[in-house]
Amino acid sequence: MKYMTLLFIVASMILNPACTDNRNLNNDITHNEIKLTSVTDTLKFKSGIRSILQDSKGNYWFGSDQEGVCKYDGKTFTYYTTENGFCGKQVIYIKEDETGQIWFGTSSGLCCFDGNKFTADRNGSPTNILGHEQHAAWSINRTDLWFPGKNQNELIRIDKGKIHTIKYPIQIPSKGNSVDYGITGLSKSKNRGLWVAHYSGVSYYDGKAIQFINDSTMHYDVKSKYMHVRSILEDSKGRLWIGNNGIGVQLKEKDNIIHFSEKHNLFIDDIFRVKSPEGTLMHVFAIKEDSKGNIWFGDRDTGAWRFDGKEMKYFLLDSTLNTQHIWDIYEDKSGNLLFASGDRGVYKFNGNGFDRVF
Repeated sequence: MKYMTLLFIVASMILNPACTDNRNLNNDITHNEIKLTSVTDTLKFKSGIRSILQDSKGNYWFGSDQEGVCKYDGKTFTYYTTENGFCGKQVIYIKEDETGQIWFGTSSGLCCFDGNKFTADRNGSPTNILGHEQHAAWSINRTDLWFPGKNQNELIRIDKGKIHTIKYPIQIPSKGNSVDYGITGLSKSKNRGLWVAHYSGVSYYDGKAIQFINDSTMHYDVKSKYMHVRSILEDSKGRLWIGNNGIGVQLKEKDNIIHFSEKHNLFIDDIFRVKSPEGTLMHVFAIKEDSKGNIWFGDRDTGAWRFDGKEMKYFLLDSTLNTQHIWDIYEDKSGNLLFASGDRGVYKFNGNGFDRVF
């Protein structure tokens, strides 16, 4: 009987996780999991997801391509549109400043959420939220936020909730189309400068020096190869990654620039192709460095690619989607890598592939 009692106690300890050291392990695992309230409780956007942010309170914000923005607080999805006070339909950027205010860069301009309301003027630019300094002196800080201005050759810097509108002397050589000056991406440099992506190239400005990377400096023949920049990133090593819509990725290391997609045999010299074939990296709308130092690329036609410093690896987003287009790649506070689909939903990388989580 004593032996039976002992066996019962041992068995109870094995079957009951509260009696083992697995309790802390299980808690650590579930802490990093994103859980929805039900299988069907996902984003209702139909136009695709353009941008993602997890704010300091843990809320997730999702910017759509044509339907405004949505906040998910862990239980409820709350939608904000132009009909209920939001400033635009297409949400390209979402960022949070040091004061906890959330900033949205939309196709209609910039607006701010202070926790209670959205603020923007009729032209789409915020006014007097914590002061608005027009044509401020050039300055770059570690925590400031940058957005395209509403006028040509104009940038907006947000520093501790204060707005600085900055005129910058960029006249990037054009192909003769005013659209060439449209800003498609921004990336701060370790050298206290700013990389600005335009449709027709890239400019760098640090308050004094100006540098261009475009068809002319790359000696491209626009009949067979030309820049059409849609994403940009200076990584932790100081390398500049330039994502183009048509010719793939260029990589700048110090004074050398290579055609990265071509080097890795991911480029076909046919810029007029309507859709890129599988196994190529030619239409790059998102670039992200994760916390492990991997560089991720989101392609319009083929999906997700990862560069670990040596090799490129491809991951299909979701075979059921109408398009594999990835608009944004975001790493949340728990280390989850989230990918914004151009078709619908947000996907989390699970180490081998993707699970839809929003």
